[in-house]
Amino acid sequence: MIALETDTALESLADFRGIVLEPSQRCQLALEDDHVVRVWLALLLLADSDGMVGLNFAVAFLRDDGRMIEDVPLEQMLRHLDYLIEHLGEDRVGLGSDYDGAIVPQDVTTVADLPNLRQAMTQHGYDDALMTKLCHENWLRVLEKTWGY
Repeated sequence: MIALETDTALESLADFRGIVLEPSQRCQLALEDDHVVRVWLALLLLADSDGMVGLNFAVAFLRDDGRMIEDVPLEQMLRHLDYLIEHLGEDRVGLGSDYDGAIVPQDVTTVADLPNLRQAMTQHGYDDALMTKLCHENWLRVLEKTWGY
C-alpha cells in the first residue's frame, strides 16, 4: 500500500521500476487540490509500472462527503470503477475490498455479499470478461509478475 501524504512517497514511487500495487486509493474528485495532484501522479506512475489499483470498499473513500455511513449504493462503487477503468484501462483495475476493519457499504458487508456487486456490475453493462479481470485476473497477473511465479 502506498500512502500519498508526502512528496517523498511519490518520489519513491517514481524511482521504483517494479510492479506497484495501490489497493486503497480513493477516486473521489471532491478532494483538496494537493491531494488530487498526488492521486493523479500516483495513478499515472502506477499505470506506467504495469501495476494496478484495487477499489477500496471503505465508505469514506466511496462517498462524496467522506462520511463513515454504510448507505453507499453499489452504483457509487460502479462510478468509481468506471472512473478507474476510463483512466487506467481495464487491465489496471481490480476490487480491493478492505474487509479488515473498515466500514463498507451495507450491500457488501462480507465476502459472501460479493455476488451482489457482481450482479450490479452485470446490470451496469460489464461483461463476463471484464468482471473476471476486475474480480481476480488482474490481481493474479500483477502478483505473478511481482512474486515471479
